Amino acid sequence: MTVSDAKPRYGGARRGLPDWADVAGSTNPGVPLLPLELELSLLSDSTDADRAEIAVEAGVRKLENLLRSAQALDRMVSLSVLLAGLQGCSFDEAALLIGREPPILEKFVRGEATVPERVMNRVRRLDEVLRNLHKVLEPTATAKWLRTSIPSLGNESPLNAISKGNLRKVEELTRGYCAPVVHS
Repeated sequence: MTVSDAKPRYGGARRGLPDWADVAGSTNPGVPLLPLELELSLLSDSTDADRAEIAVEAGVRKLENLLRSAQALDRMVSLSVLLAGLQGCSFDEAALLIGREPPILEKFVRGEATVPERVMNRVRRLDEVLRNLHKVLEPTATAKWLRTSIPSLGNESPLNAISKGNLRKVEELTRGYCAPVVHS
């Protein structure tokens, strides 16, 4: 069990704090936190053990917030690297590949919204497609390849295949580009 799963041991009323301190000092994500100094100043009649526990809870909350921030930044960077690999593609085409509307993709890129794990799974899969593709084609040819009809995709372009939910077929196709050729 993580600290964010647990409620603080001492509620606001038990610590001599106003009732709103239970909500403001909550470890639930998205709920505003009381600054540690304010929370401690409200505990003038509390024991050292209460003060120590509050300090530890505040420290854990800060660490959890830092971890969430680092994860969000990592997701944003991964998405940006993928977008950079889509040389010659429009932003609308990139949004189509990622499976989100352009305004949502723009929020991800600007850091105004956190990239959900489901989208990150798709970003990782698309990244593998591009890495495999770039082993056999120059990155500048990416957009042309994405728009080219390919017989093994039912004469669809990889862009259309991916937008119709056939990312797995495109992954298999690009893995095949990298497979060693055996001559008999």
